[in-house]
Amino acid sequence: MKIISKIEIHPFTYFVLILTILTGHFHDSAMLAILFSIHELGHILAALYFRWNIEKIRFLPFGGVTIFHEDINRPTREEWWIVVMGPLFQTFAYFLFCPFFGEQFLYYHLFFFGFNLLPIVPLDGSKIVTLILERFFSFSNSHIGIVYLSIFFTSLFFFYAVILHNLVLVLAFFFLFCQTWKEERKHQLLCERFFLERYLKNRTFRKNTYVKGRDPYKMKRDYKHFFRENGNYYTEREVLKEYFEG
Repeated sequence: MKIISKIEIHPFTYFVLILTILTGHFHDSAMLAILFSIHELGHILAALYFRWNIEKIRFLPFGGVTIFHEDINRPTREEWWIVVMGPLFQTFAYFLFCPFFGEQFLYYHLFFFGFNLLPIVPLDGSKIVTLILERFFSFSNSHIGIVYLSIFFTSLFFFYAVILHNLVLVLAFFFLFCQTWKEERKHQLLCERFFLERYLKNRTFRKNTYVKGRDPYKMKRDYKHFFRENGNYYTEREVLKEYFEG
């Protein structure tokens, strides 16, 4: 019951639903909705296993997203499992149900599988690319990198959908572009939250890394940092204390 109470349907979803009924594509939307639900269930089960706090489960016009109320500094290996369990669960469900739905179900499965892996916020593809970027770059650069990549791919496929005269795809990528714009607006706030978690909470990390200078924006996930400037070394807490308290 707690999970059910957290389900939320985006208002734009109702508009798209009416549009699909008027254009004769309701059957397509219904099949995709089944895949959306199964896919999201994979994310939810993995999150529950790792004891992540689920804030809400939001059904969007072209998929769903589970929003967590969790620290940014949770281990990335946990986030990897939560992200990949969606596509894996969807694939498992396809093989389970395909005898009942026929070959057309394969088309829906492959379409949603490929669409969801695009590096566009908030699709799973953007989360996978972000986790890869975070392996090599700072949290700040990784986040702004996926935002710019999302803008590029959204614009590219938006114009492609216009050329095809596909109204549903046009609306889909317009919606995703708005989500990307909102994500860009949150960049500074996310960085501040990332720093504050490190400053206030005594987290331990298995890996250490050295940073040239005392710029907290060079900090990475899953690493404990030591800063080096003019031959002097500073701890992560010293740098963050200077950042927040001056």
